[in-house]
Amino acid sequence: MNWKSTAIVSSATVMATWFRMSTPAPTPAVSVPPVPPPAASVVAASADIAQQAARLEANLRAQAEYREPSRNPFRFTTPPSRALVRTVPSIDVAPPSPVVAADVAPSPAVRLEGIASDEANGGMVRTAILTTAAGLQLAREGEMVGEYRVTKIEEESVELTAADGTTLAVALK
Repeated sequence: MNWKSTAIVSSATVMATWFRMSTPAPTPAVSVPPVPPPAASVVAASADIAQQAARLEANLRAQAEYREPSRNPFRFTTPPSRALVRTVPSIDVAPPSPVVAADVAPSPAVRLEGIASDEANGGMVRTAILTTAAGLQLAREGEMVGEYRVTKIEEESVELTAADGTTLAVALK
């Protein structure tokens, strides 16, 4: 089949479709009168609808009471199970003797806010983000933060050393 015969067949098909679609099909002029529904079925249907509505309304009232949700999408831990809590009989024990604290140095006002890491020279270089009385400070190993020198930075903690040699480990909260 060449392009001329394809064009003739295609145009004939288009023309036949157009003529068929443009002439409306004859419709019969017979009219069927509507049949009214029997009165008994209407009464039965309305009673059934009223029955279903009453059942749904009772179901809504039952669900309106507040129940503790089974999960909290904003917490990533599971709450402790109440079924596993057991009561242990109390044992009479003498009160502990008071412990006298030796010279305890006040805890420094250094708090670890975060740890940043970068790749440099083929290795990881960590930077500690610390909050002190002076404000927010960024420090790498060997740098001074207040009266402390940063001696070691790990993934979740930083080790600080004071001038007198005491060490302080500060962890992320």
